[in-house]
Amino acid sequence: FPSVYTRLSGFEDWIKTRVCDADNIIEDFEPAYCDGYVPPEPETGGGEVGGGFFCFSGIDTVEVENVGTVEMKSLNIGDSILVAPNKYEPVYSFGHRSDVLETEFLTVVASNGAKLEITKDHLVFVDKDVSVPASDLKHGMQLLHSGELASIKSVKTVVRKGLYAPFTPSGKLVVNGFEVSSFVAINGSATVKLFGMELHYQTVSSLFESPRRLVCHVFGKCTEETYNEDGMSTWHSVALKSYQWLLDQNMVTFHVGFTFAFLVVGLVSAFELFVTSTVALPLIMCVSLILARKYTSAKKTN
Repeated sequence: FPSVYTRLSGFEDWIKTRVCDADNIIEDFEPAYCDGYVPPEPETGGGEVGGGFFCFSGIDTVEVENVGTVEMKSLNIGDSILVAPNKYEPVYSFGHRSDVLETEFLTVVASNGAKLEITKDHLVFVDKDVSVPASDLKHGMQLLHSGELASIKSVKTVVRKGLYAPFTPSGKLVVNGFEVSSFVAINGSATVKLFGMELHYQTVSSLFESPRRLVCHVFGKCTEETYNEDGMSTWHSVALKSYQWLLDQNMVTFHVGFTFAFLVVGLVSAFELFVTSTVALPLIMCVSLILARKYTSAKKTN
């Protein structure tokens, strides 16, 4: 029950920060549940979406179709990468991309020895359709790795130069064998409430990415995308700042604004599904042929 575990994690942190702190360990005795425990960072002010970064380190790897294992820092737009067992999709954009920015990552080590370096607000899958922020990962929890569940042995922090966040049409990818999301938790939460319903950011983000996907994936206009001083793509920077502004408004404004945006991107998403459908092109050709025949017949009659 990942959701239950997540809700209890705050109380767990309260206990562990008092028991697992090095100053509180008696005669070098450390309880088993302290193994690999990293106390949460204190909350800070501001309000940058997702803590400002949602990405992987440059030494994380992905499987590129017909190429093999490639480090994240060498990945390019257009590369077809593994997103699920035996399934590949093209990288159509990068939410973040920088070779020089220093970033703090969580180093998640599984019991099978697999390792993942990821920023704290990035979403990772703890079950087939359940993702949580990396900051919620604890010793003993399980992650999807190579199609199976693997227990977490430790979670520590590391600072590295470079950050990368590839986007795929499904919003998923496999990094170092771990099944992870392209998307991020907002303000530390994996969900947002709308009219009393909890919507998961994996679903919401995938929907709101439809305009970008349509431009990049369908029309191929993103090979020259630009990034700001924080390494974030211009498109995603504007989109996330706009959403953060909406979150800061009163409840009525937020619900009205979110609903309107939801309807607009819903229409774009429906159009995207149509143009990317395997039956779309044959359907368009059939309609064009029928119209052409009607036009020809009408012209002969006249």
